Amino acid sequence: MTSGEILYKCFRCGALIPYGRIKTSPDLKCPKCGCKILTKVRPWVVKKVKAI
Repeated sequence: MTSGEILYKCFRCGALIPYGRIKTSPDLKCPKCGCKILTKVRPWVVKKVKAI
């Protein structure tokens, strides 16, 4: 996984799909199992916000 790459995870089979592959396909579904439920993978970076 490169930094800045947006990944989606299939709800059924757990396959990781890059956004570029989803954007080019005509329908929104997993290319491996055909499931239409995808969740966006959160980045591992933790943001720290300075308190006032």
